[in-house]
Amino acid sequence: MTGHLPIHALSDAVGGSGRIATDEARRALAAQDISGQGPERPGVIARPATIGDLQSVVRVAADHQMPIVVRGGGLSYTGGYWALRPDTLMIDMRDLNAVEPVTAASSVVTVEAGATWAQVYEALKPHGLRLPVFGPLSGSRATVGGGVAQNVAFYGSATHGLAGDHVLAMDVVAGNGDLITVNGPEIAAYVGDAGILGIKARIDMRVIAFPSQQHYVSLAFDDERGLLAVQRAIAKGALRGTIAEAYGFDRVTHHNLAATGFSVLEAAGIAGDVARGAGSLVSAARSLTKMAVAPRAQLTRIAWSLHCVLEGDDPALSDAAAQLDELCRSNGGRPIPDTIPRVARAKPFRPVRAMLGPDGERWLPMHALFPPDGVDEALTIVAAARTQHRQAMQACDLRMSCMTAVIGDRIIVEPQFFWPDSLTEFLRANVLPQQLAAHGEAQSNPRGRELAHTLRRDLTQKFGAAGGRFIQLGKFYKTPLSESAQSSRQAIKPANDPDGLFNPGALEFN
Repeated sequence: MTGHLPIHALSDAVGGSGRIATDEARRALAAQDISGQGPERPGVIARPATIGDLQSVVRVAADHQMPIVVRGGGLSYTGGYWALRPDTLMIDMRDLNAVEPVTAASSVVTVEAGATWAQVYEALKPHGLRLPVFGPLSGSRATVGGGVAQNVAFYGSATHGLAGDHVLAMDVVAGNGDLITVNGPEIAAYVGDAGILGIKARIDMRVIAFPSQQHYVSLAFDDERGLLAVQRAIAKGALRGTIAEAYGFDRVTHHNLAATGFSVLEAAGIAGDVARGAGSLVSAARSLTKMAVAPRAQLTRIAWSLHCVLEGDDPALSDAAAQLDELCRSNGGRPIPDTIPRVARAKPFRPVRAMLGPDGERWLPMHALFPPDGVDEALTIVAAARTQHRQAMQACDLRMSCMTAVIGDRIIVEPQFFWPDSLTEFLRANVLPQQLAAHGEAQSNPRGRELAHTLRRDLTQKFGAAGGRFIQLGKFYKTPLSESAQSSRQAIKPANDPDGLFNPGALEFN
């Protein structure tokens, strides 16, 4: 399929044939993501090393009317970089990863879009700085450009919302190859645009002082009502400015953590991370003792759990911890060892192991964001789906977990599906070596695969009807977080990309 493509011109644009891939193996791999197989293989993959080369390769593609998709860390589960036509140019952004120097007095950091969240975190930390939302759990591989285009959340999100909320400006390559600077109110259209308005090349983001102290809290609840009452209060403003993360797990998630996530707690590496993050020797000893008294069997008996990280200085931090304790206890929360948030924060960006379940199962997540008073209905929808499909799920050994988390003034609900199945070429290339060695020969389970995708589509439709909104849209979700931003995109798209070449099919743009 590459014979008619302008391979030589594309090669010249990015500095030589070593930055172009046309072989079947790499093109086939680039047609897959975590969720499975895309419609087409890209015709060619380009990996520019400079923003100038990025502009040049876009101009060549535009001259030949080639659709363009952009790949960062490659961890999409919504078809974010899938090609719809075989003449598609895929641009791999990972070599555009510079983080401009900062000082302790800096209020902004400028990064190239291919930099990972982990790179930015490590570049800022020695200067006592941090991004307000400093990345998703996959930040060791996920890129800032991809995170802004899809709008991600997790670390720091209970107070600071979404990563895109802290973008101050960006340089974007338009459809004709020009580099345009976006700032002010226009930023809202480019954040979460799935790349349809242009290619994010360089991004300015707000930074904050790295909090001097952290306080960790974990609690068990007998059902979701108490958990949601606490998360609702936080989303409505309780502890705003102090609470950085507030995420909840159900019993299936506890089983998964006990089966694999907690097995790594026994490794000296994580114990060392926790000890270093604790500060003094006394604090380190206390932290490791808490880890030691959190046996896996205890975790699997808990119906729901809440895990929080509070940040700040005393006495405000101590006051906030007391307020959170009172809020949780008044809603039925029981303190348990704070191992989960403590380990997560000791080293935020570890190798990504979540692409498979605890026993090597395939993994397919989904989500929706709800206003605080709408989250009960969301969990009712999840429970109804479990009941309705219980027999079918048991027949193909499919399990569904559910996680909740406070994201600013919203709560995200994230069902995740796990089922035994053979590994795709994407997974074989991307899971950890020990996972591949243990599960590389898994047998195909098409019934489980079909049911997982059916349930994801069904829950997405029901979440949307219940008022849920979506981020990380890719080509799967059709209801963007902001209707006003979508209206702005409709106005900007014809000027930036008159031929509709950027990520066709995303956000219902052709």
